Amino acid sequence: MRKKNLRSGFAFRGILICAAVFSTGCNMLPKIPTIPTIQQPAPMSVAGNWQFDLMNSTGSVAAIATGFLAQSGSNLTGTFNVNGCEAISAATGAVGGNNGPNAISLSMNLSNQTLNIVGSGIGTITPGSAFEGNYTVGAVTCPISGLTSMVSGQQVNSVSGGFHGSLNSKGGNTFSIAGTASQGTYSSGTSAPVTGTATATGSTCFTSLNLTGTISGTSLVWQLASPDSSQVVQLTAAPNTSAGQVLTGSPGSFTITQLSGSYDVTAGNCSGDTGTFSFSLP
Repeated sequence: MRKKNLRSGFAFRGILICAAVFSTGCNMLPKIPTIPTIQQPAPMSVAGNWQFDLMNSTGSVAAIATGFLAQSGSNLTGTFNVNGCEAISAATGAVGGNNGPNAISLSMNLSNQTLNIVGSGIGTITPGSAFEGNYTVGAVTCPISGLTSMVSGQQVNSVSGGFHGSLNSKGGNTFSIAGTASQGTYSSGTSAPVTGTATATGSTCFTSLNLTGTISGTSLVWQLASPDSSQVVQLTAAPNTSAGQVLTGSPGSFTITQLSGSYDVTAGNCSGDTGTFSFSLP
């Protein structure tokens, strides 16, 4: 009986010794350094007024998408009017991520096809370009149907500030206008509101005017009306990539310096008069 207890004691001490050796051996192992977490750079801010020029296979502008983007972190939402395709579409997408803080991707539904835009915000490369990339779209009833081609874009700065220019009637009459515009906050749709005041010189129908209207990309629809709204002229400008200049940065921004288009007097003594207008900003 005593021999059995001695054997048990030796076995127990052996276990303790092995445990101590194992513990010491673990402590002697080299420590694995902690790998620091790599922080992704914050995505650039792209919320605001945008215009995307969609090229055809020869490099000419085939359609222009104008509208506004809203941003929450890296997620983008918005609504765009695709001029040339007569379509208004909601847009979803993202900025930043694994492709870099300047990368932008957008998707829009166009005639039951998906228009995908992928590119990067850049500084000045060519006049009118603050974003460059590519787009793809399936068969749709407009000039970009079935294409994979280039796209350039501009983040358009606010038009708030002074403007001056002239209205030139098809009948040969010309009068000058000078005023101040204020761009409001975007809330929904493809455009933001614009308000202001103006003074006309040399017109038999207009003097003091109130300005209301919208802007989307570089396109606008403005109404200039007398205080009692009895005299009204509407100004319409189509999107135009040569309407201003790009300022450097990421993605870069486009400042409108020239606005031109057509006008139509819709109410008052000069109702029915039409012609063209040209404004400089400021």
